[in-house]
Amino acid sequence: MNLQECCPRCRLIVPAERMVEIPPVCPHCGWILSKNEEDAGGYLNRRFRQAAVLFSVGLVAGFIHLVTWDSYFVSVIPLKTRQILRIASTSDLLRLAQICEDRKNPECSEDALTAAVKKNPDDVSLKENLGKIRYQMGDFKGAAEVYTEYFNQGGRQLEPAFLYAKSLQELDRKGEAAQYYEFILEKKPETLQITVTQKYVNLLKEIGQYQRAIELIESIRKKGSNAAYFLDAELQDLKKKARSRSRST
Repeated sequence: MNLQECCPRCRLIVPAERMVEIPPVCPHCGWILSKNEEDAGGYLNRRFRQAAVLFSVGLVAGFIHLVTWDSYFVSVIPLKTRQILRIASTSDLLRLAQICEDRKNPECSEDALTAAVKKNPDDVSLKENLGKIRYQMGDFKGAAEVYTEYFNQGGRQLEPAFLYAKSLQELDRKGEAAQYYEFILEKKPETLQITVTQKYVNLLKEIGQYQRAIELIESIRKKGSNAAYFLDAELQDLKKKARSRSRST
């Protein structure tokens, strides 16, 4: 029922034909509906519609929040709120980054870790994690920037070195990438690091360092019988290229 069709005094319905009279008069109690009351009724109608729209938007937003965060939908609210207000502690940001990672939301995780690094610029472990998430997102430039700071500040872990080398290689900074592949291999000389060696051999081949690539493969083969035919096709191709270069010079 429209509020304008209801008498404000007796609360009975005013027939439509009486509403077109000027001024409208209630046939039940004789109340005259003033212009101010008409405006008030229209205002209430508008407010009711606005409230209904806001309620609907709230329901949709709540559903999206629930789907996005699943079992974390309650615990993530204070963390995100503190992050937005820039009052989140480092532990808040790390917890949020972990939740974002669990929910397969790397952009959210990267955002939280970036804020954590800004709060703790000397913490190399935070930069290690930030570099990794940026690499996984395909942001090789961003990953390389973070890893540069990581190693300049004394970081020495092998996984960051490997991701840094691959990021540099993606950025066509192959000479710098080679240094970090060497660093990884030198840190564990007795270990057969297949993936690292394969990436490094391909890099050496790209930059024309055929002899170094040959030496690397042959040194790996000496580490055990299980590596006797390691990268055999690549080795034969490298030797062919090296001989061709030697004849041309």
